[in-house]
Amino acid sequence: TGRAGLIAWERAHDELAAGAVIPAVRPVGLTHHQIAQWLLYVVGASVEEVPRLVARYEQGLQEALALRHGRVLDNVTTLLDWLADARPDVLSWLVTGNTVGGGTAKLAHYGLTSYFGGVEGGPLVGSFSERVEPRANIVQRAIERARAVLPGLEPGEALVIGDTPHDI
Repeated sequence: TGRAGLIAWERAHDELAAGAVIPAVRPVGLTHHQIAQWLLYVVGASVEEVPRLVARYEQGLQEALALRHGRVLDNVTTLLDWLADARPDVLSWLVTGNTVGGGTAKLAHYGLTSYFGGVEGGPLVGSFSERVEPRANIVQRAIERARAVLPGLEPGEALVIGDTPHDI
């Protein structure tokens, strides 16, 4: 996203903690809720404000995405197109530390929503950051939800492709 998320976080933080300097943060691999918790902790604000800060971030993300020059990684759409055509039996879900609002904004901006069940204005299929929790819980939740579609699915049958060391 060309670090557009940082712009949205800075703006959300300024609205919530006016005058407080946003700390240097390397959010790679942190979930949206973990980023919000950390930002609030550093400025001494209550962690009860996490949902409010996340909502402010989501509200400003689309505008921030338009300010940056991000891109879809090489071969991502090629692989997703191949999966859709050659392997319609494969469930392709988004499993991310983004909130559903953050993930939707990013995928819509780059034209990727249709690969993950999203249609114009429709929900994405997958598992997202829903609260402050270990990142592994998001993957576990995805497997549980996938079992509703594919009864008997074993975790060893799932393939997770990550873009951060925290995905391992």
